[in-house]
Amino acid sequence: MKLYRIGIKMLSGSRTPMHSDTLFGSICWAVLYLEGEDRLKLLLQNCKENKPAFIFSNGFPRGFLPRPAGGNYTTGFSETSSKSEIMDYMKTAKKIKKISYIPLDDIQKIILGEKIPLYSCEQPEEASIHWTTHNTIDRKTGTSLEGGLFRELYRWDGDLDVYVMAEEEWQPLLVRCLELISFWGYGGGASRGRGAFEIEEICEAGFKTPEDPNAYMTLSRCIPTPEMPVPCQYRLDVKYGRFGQDRGRVGYPLKKPVLMLEPGAIFWGKPPECGWCGTMAGELSDEYSDALQCGLSIILPCKIEPPEWGA
Repeated sequence: MKLYRIGIKMLSGSRTPMHSDTLFGSICWAVLYLEGEDRLKLLLQNCKENKPAFIFSNGFPRGFLPRPAGGNYTTGFSETSSKSEIMDYMKTAKKIKKISYIPLDDIQKIILGEKIPLYSCEQPEEASIHWTTHNTIDRKTGTSLEGGLFRELYRWDGDLDVYVMAEEEWQPLLVRCLELISFWGYGGGASRGRGAFEIEEICEAGFKTPEDPNAYMTLSRCIPTPEMPVPCQYRLDVKYGRFGQDRGRVGYPLKKPVLMLEPGAIFWGKPPECGWCGTMAGELSDEYSDALQCGLSIILPCKIEPPEWGA
């Protein structure tokens, strides 16, 4: 499997951040539409047997990756710092806490074992958030319903980088699926023109990895397995997944909640040779026994000093 970077330009706001598991689900619906049910069943069965044909990352601001949960940072503060240095550090501590992304050049240094000054990291522009007011229309009369006003939140992410690790035989179909999703729209509100995007480029990711890595970093929302190393640092999120397309329009649209690790988790141990980690979660719906949540994650081998408790 090769790792590629896909440059995406958002053409409209979306109600849904570009998460790896949601993007995987969108691709599955596109496979069903383009190739049929048998092809989709084969894809999902291979994923459950730890033979995925492709794995997506989250969508990250162009030229950035998530801040590693544990990393080679310098903060400008040490036990020997002077009083003035400590005061300067206190002024920047709040800024450091807010740093969510690291430029690719600095990420490359972290991967290879070099320390970077965290407080000087450039940050991408934040996604702009907009509230949009809608009116509910009475389908019988074609007029507005009394009390039918409601508001929805939309985000505009601009230019994004999405990474995908894919088997060669699946690459043409993946491109077709992404083109179809760009036409459909991604995430919530797609039927109203939300989540439209275009693919600007597809190229090899080109990360340089150390010869003797002692850790690895995740790029996707991950469901860990018992085989993954215990020494780790991560950020958690509870995913309240929704069914897409036809299943989201009838019955109960929500899956059972799943606890997932955010991209940027660091695990200290030998990186898997396959280039990915995690697993698929099942038993998420009483209505659909075949419902799954993708917790497979792309990894980047790293050379990162472990924290004192993990040394």
